[in-house]
Amino acid sequence: MTMKYSKKEAGNIIYNTLIVVALFAIAYFWYAKQPEPSLTEMNEDEQIEGVVTEENQNSPEGNEVFSNINNLVTKSVGTSEKETTEQEPVPSPLNSIMLAETDSGNFATITYANLTQPGYIAIYKVNSNSETVPIGHTDLLPASIISNLKIELGTVTAEKQTIVAVLHQDDGDGLFEFPESDSYLKNGGFIVSDVDVVEIPAEREAKNLKDQVDRYLENNFSN
Repeated sequence: MTMKYSKKEAGNIIYNTLIVVALFAIAYFWYAKQPEPSLTEMNEDEQIEGVVTEENQNSPEGNEVFSNINNLVTKSVGTSEKETTEQEPVPSPLNSIMLAETDSGNFATITYANLTQPGYIAIYKVNSNSETVPIGHTDLLPASIISNLKIELGTVTAEKQTIVAVLHQDDGDGLFEFPESDSYLKNGGFIVSDVDVVEIPAEREAKNLKDQVDRYLENNFSN
């Protein structure tokens, strides 16, 4: 059965439909124009995840959030908390010297040396009477690291001859003078030296040889 409406009723239906559509349109445009919720209107989790503005950086809550973000960034690049709060002390350089295995002849070679102040490298031999005699030295050396330095000796070293390389500090005149001045360079209370027995492999040298030489140097030339 087909329903028939009068012109008046049909007009009312159309009018009511337009009213409903208009209300929906107004509601949609009103909602679309609403501003985004501000940082203070977000919940607590959203505030921590959001961007920190200049305003809340200066507040106690903002400072805490900003600090947390900085900590996360710091840890993400592999820096430990200890490293960010304190600096490890840098150890002071030490005087050191290493004498190469020596052949008979009139040269000695310094494999490596570190002088923390200007000074000299002197070569001594230990004679049959256990006396330490200077047989060569360098000119004044700056505070530096030295490697593979040949030193000419004033006498020929023989097989099984014990020689000693010793660091000395300059007294300021640029001339090597020992034992009058230019005393030993030390690390703490220890004279910096190295020992070699000519043409004898290092593994066959007496294990207590260096201790013996150190004690001799200290007892006889402790200026």
